[in-house]
Amino acid sequence: MADLGQHRDSDHRPRAFYHRFAWAYDLIVDRPGGPDVAAVVDVFTQAGLERGAVLVDAGCGTGAYACGLADSGFEVIAVDKSTELVAESRARAQRDGLEVEFVCVDFTAGWAPTRRVDGVLCRGVLNDLLGDDERTRAFEGFGSWLGPSGALLADVRDRASSARRYSSGRRLERTVRQGKDVLTFVSTTTMDPGSDLLQVVEHWSGTVGRAAVEEENRFTMRCWTWEGLQELTQAAGFSRVAALAADVLGARDDRLVALAYR
Repeated sequence: MADLGQHRDSDHRPRAFYHRFAWAYDLIVDRPGGPDVAAVVDVFTQAGLERGAVLVDAGCGTGAYACGLADSGFEVIAVDKSTELVAESRARAQRDGLEVEFVCVDFTAGWAPTRRVDGVLCRGVLNDLLGDDERTRAFEGFGSWLGPSGALLADVRDRASSARRYSSGRRLERTVRQGKDVLTFVSTTTMDPGSDLLQVVEHWSGTVGRAAVEEENRFTMRCWTWEGLQELTQAAGFSRVAALAADVLGARDDRLVALAYR
């Protein structure tokens, strides 16, 4: 199988973005492709899913997609392993008066919904899975959750495009405020030639809860090839997988977007 057999499972060391500073995520990060919830709804609708269909948002983060899909008439199960991100998602749903089922769990560790679902959305998540086994488990899970004619919509970072984008390194700096809290976030992302790993160094400084903040995180993401993505979907029992243009979801052109059918 292409791209497999090279990496072990992630060590899952805490990343401040997903935990301590989860509240700052939406303030700092450009949302993945918008998020253009309307575009996601269009894709699922064209795949045969109607309003009222049950969707899993796998790796829901701060809940932008989960809440947007619920507001569009879908029944949504939002899953994330970060308690802090789930708390942010739940607060968003409550603020918007939306009914969303939240589950705090690692969806690659054998979790399954209590009922078959009609669609799975997984955006901006699969790059965090470094190991071949956990990538396989993720797609096996997607396939097992879905009922007949169910659809999976996922996007990942393309290895070749990412190599071109990050070979010389890219730097992002942003300062955000929430009440009296002030955080300056600086990240540097690089990718060595011939590698499929993005190396990210994140630095946080400022004042949170009247306490000074000064810390650094080092984080790794693993990019994908279309061949590897296609083979994993097929091995997980999907009957076919189609490549969508990244701009269909408003994503950058260094993303691969897949729509797979049971």
